[in-house]
Amino acid sequence: MNRTYQSALLLLSLSLFLFVGSQALAKNDEDEKMTILLERIYVDGVTEEEIIEVNSENRARMYEKFKNWELIDEQDDQVVFQKEVDDISPLLKENGYIGMDREGILSIYEGEPHQKSTRVIQSFFQLDVEMMQSFDYKKLEDGIRIQTKEQYTALLNFYKTFSKKTTATKTG
Repeated sequence: MNRTYQSALLLLSLSLFLFVGSQALAKNDEDEKMTILLERIYVDGVTEEEIIEVNSENRARMYEKFKNWELIDEQDDQVVFQKEVDDISPLLKENGYIGMDREGILSIYEGEPHQKSTRVIQSFFQLDVEMMQSFDYKKLEDGIRIQTKEQYTALLNFYKTFSKKTTATKTG
């Protein structure tokens, strides 16, 4: 065989091998990927989600890594784990306030309650504002900054004493 012909044939074979091989590897990589969804549920009601992409061949290792999480859903290409976190969320630690809306509902806010861009994270119960001292009422109007779980729990317990009690009425 001619040396030029052999070189061309070798180059063509190598190119074909590289092209077909890379296509097969890409297809296998796509087929073997799976998504892990991690849900963290905090005491303030906030749920954070984290998405991780892994090769499905690491499935057994993944179960071991998240053995302290609750398995919520499992499919071929996706697994959902959930964990309750005994703390307030990073969102609340960063910019959380407890306050009261215009109807007297005690709520947790992202940001100061009187700001227009403020978002309600969680609402609790209606307050009997007539039972409250004026400075407690004013503090709630302005918003009370929350940065720890202890503050969160203490404030909820304190303001629970001012919740309006609803009584059921009997008909008949």
